[in-house]
Amino acid sequence: MMDSGSAPTALLVFFIAFAIADGLKCLSCRGQNVYECIMSAMIKVCKKGEECRFRMLHRRFIPSRTMAWFEGGCASRADCRAADNHYAHFCCRISYCNYLPVGR
Repeated sequence: MMDSGSAPTALLVFFIAFAIADGLKCLSCRGQNVYECIMSAMIKVCKKGEECRFRMLHRRFIPSRTMAWFEGGCASRADCRAADNHYAHFCCRISYCNYLPVGR
């Protein structure tokens, strides 16, 4: 057993867990810049002519020791441009969410 102060390497490695939630895929990013995590995942998932769209589920932030859950999906560029968002250049809907400390 490891003590609560140490975090196994597996918890610091990027991984994606898929689940269905309102037609969007759930994405988990651990120990990584969350925006880079989301963008790299969505770029791989979205088809040509589509852009990423995601939203975080809850509000809480603990820098550098994080696990963040997001709903992410793809939409056409026209649909994205029509949506009200603050990151139109990424065509993503973002609201801060569930960050949990690693190692607890």
